[in-house]
Amino acid sequence: MKLDTLFSPMKIGTCEIPNRLVVPAMVMNYCTYDGMITDQYVAYMEEKAKGGWGLLITEDYCVQPAGKGYSRIPGFWKEEHVASSRRVTDAVHKYDSKSLPRCIIPVARPRLQPTAARRPLHPVQPRIPCASSRRAR
Repeated sequence: MKLDTLFSPMKIGTCEIPNRLVVPAMVMNYCTYDGMITDQYVAYMEEKAKGGWGLLITEDYCVQPAGKGYSRIPGFWKEEHVASSRRVTDAVHKYDSKSLPRCIIPVARPRLQPTAARRPLHPVQPRIPCASSRRAR
């Protein structure tokens, strides 16, 4: 099997990636509760870059505090977050890797209700088993 292409550079727009090895987004919860980058998170990302990965997609960055899917993920809703995130970028660039933040936008999530009379608003009404619709044993 020929692997030359895997280790050859590529461009995404104007950004040159040193190879085609990509780390997908994985939630680590290494940031603070208010969305600031920690030394632990910088070290985690730096180790990936040091290992030769070409592109590191970060864990979920939330754009407002109410939209956090996890408690200790990075934020982009305050100016301080940009400077904090720069630490990751600088650490990754030391090894010629690139990083890409994965931003999440909060959306309303349906909540399951205990009765069939109060089903969640959802584009496709799912069949939700409820206590009132179960057969007696």
